[in-house]
Amino acid sequence: MSSLRSTFIASAVALATAFSAHAGVITVSTSFGPSTTDFTQPLSISGFDSTLGTLTGVTATYTANANFSGTVTNTAANAQTFKITESVDLNLTSNGTAGTSNITGLDGKTLSLTATQNYSLASGASSPFGPFVPTQSSTAALTDLNDFLTNTLTLNLSTLTGTTVIGGGGNIINNIATTAGGTLSLQYTFTPTAVPEPASMALLGMGLVGLGFARRKKA
Repeated sequence: MSSLRSTFIASAVALATAFSAHAGVITVSTSFGPSTTDFTQPLSISGFDSTLGTLTGVTATYTANANFSGTVTNTAANAQTFKITESVDLNLTSNGTAGTSNITGLDGKTLSLTATQNYSLASGASSPFGPFVPTQSSTAALTDLNDFLTNTLTLNLSTLTGTTVIGGGGNIINNIATTAGGTLSLQYTFTPTAVPEPASMALLGMGLVGLGFARRKKA
């Protein structure tokens, strides 16, 4: 009887440990663009539903991509050698729970995309720029978990675009179009509220029944 009771207790402890060992993972995301720069776009993304359990970690993945394409023209009276760089910054700003605090790791996060092309053009000549399709991604673990215990997180995405010409004596005309877009994903890890699985509950029930029979037999 003692052996049976010990076996049952050990099984119950193992089952309880199994219930608490399962970690939950949920991923939510939102997207922006692609739009012609410069633009500002509000973003909304789901917070963590605390009824699911206890939030233990948040990992953010911020990805941006761009498309640079167009033409450049040398308007000088002679040939010119020069270089053109097109760039766009994609900047996130954020507010935390109830809009009262910033989300460390997301607020002010900027991804910068660039493309450069060298030219040697005769007088009056034109040449394509690109197309270039750069992309960049950043992943980070966020520390202030309280910021995510809300139904919806509100952020803003804004872009700044610029063209740099080196050389050409001020005689280079560029007609370059830039579009940009991307995604923001949040991965929530959490400890679920312990709810035994049906099969585990059945096993536990069988143990209780067995223990009852053993007691009757001894009596």
